[in-house]
Amino acid sequence: MRKLMFLAMGLLAVLCTACHNHIDNVSYATSESEHTLLIYMMGDNSLSSYVEPNLSAIKNALKTCDTPLNVVIYRDNLTADKNLPVLFQLKRRADSEKIDTIYLKQWSSDIDSTDPEVIADVVHRTFSRFDSDIKGIEFWSHGLSWIPSSNFTTDGTTRATAYIGEDNSSTDNKNGSSFGELWTLREALESADVHFNYAMFDACNMGTAEVAYELRDLCDYILAAPTEILGYGFPYNNMIASLSTVRDTASLLSGLTAAYEDFKTKYEDNGTFSLLRTAGFQRLLDACLALEDEAADALTNMAANPAQWQSHVQNYGRKITSEVSSRYYFYDVQSWADMLSQISATADASGVTDALTECVVAHYNSEKFEATGSTINLSRCCGLGMSVPQFWTLSGNSNLDEAYKLIQWNLKTEVP
Repeated sequence: MRKLMFLAMGLLAVLCTACHNHIDNVSYATSESEHTLLIYMMGDNSLSSYVEPNLSAIKNALKTCDTPLNVVIYRDNLTADKNLPVLFQLKRRADSEKIDTIYLKQWSSDIDSTDPEVIADVVHRTFSRFDSDIKGIEFWSHGLSWIPSSNFTTDGTTRATAYIGEDNSSTDNKNGSSFGELWTLREALESADVHFNYAMFDACNMGTAEVAYELRDLCDYILAAPTEILGYGFPYNNMIASLSTVRDTASLLSGLTAAYEDFKTKYEDNGTFSLLRTAGFQRLLDACLALEDEAADALTNMAANPAQWQSHVQNYGRKITSEVSSRYYFYDVQSWADMLSQISATADASGVTDALTECVVAHYNSEKFEATGSTINLSRCCGLGMSVPQFWTLSGNSNLDEAYKLIQWNLKTEVP
């Protein structure tokens, strides 16, 4: 009798799982062939409480789209032990506003969502199943471009840059939280062998030259902020609807611009946001390096006296508080170029200015940005942030120096 009971329970579990993952005789309005967006939510951190509100906003947006976007979500959050990582698809029924959740994979134990092998697996799993004409990816978590965390090492034993992504639940991580590195993110996407029409970052400080250059061969456009993004993140109720208008490459830019405008409307009084075209970033790097060649005398002065010059360039917040005193992580690219041309008689910023017009499709900024108890006055904003090596006095911060060598975007790390 006991064995029969177990068999019956097992059969019931299989039937329930089948019902939960596949619904027969249901017609869906969601198109799987036109446009798929994978949202990779790394929420095992202090942002965990924002996961469910964002998911609710996404579902609500899908209810009213003419042709709902095919949204696939990888979710890993910290609200309860039962919330193990899961990959699922959201599909709207054709005859109602009901959104069905179709589970594609449920992990039986917790995993480190910053692990590049996990990222590659999720990306490959999603887009081998949904080979849509338009492919988008979003990374949802904490972010800090390429900047290394305090437990950064180069021996390969610890993934620990801050960030894209943070995972607090990894049981095999001796240092507490795991962080995702920019360059291992690139390697993960390369190994998944998927080219994206666009990438989005619902994460702070990812609107930088370093990020766009690292991903330039993997996606065509990037939506991101050069400053922080407030905790509740993207206005999904509007942005998902705007992205649902993208059906092919002809409608791609108009849909991305509409999503950019949605963010602008939401954060017009306290935020920054940019739509970037990755194809222009090789030209921008070449222009920045040429400007540095022209301003060699100025670079020497800056490296010797960083505090004298860093205040003349618009910063985007976040200070380095250890090893090097009061240096900001990110600065405005145009402001940096203009400063070099002003202090060097042989430097001309016009090459950088022209290249920026190819890279930055659209951007906006509020007059100031307030977050984490600090205020940034944004008197200038070209829409793109960048680190300035001379402002942390090279070799003054070994973590920064070593990490900077691992990214593909590199300004001069030595001065005459």
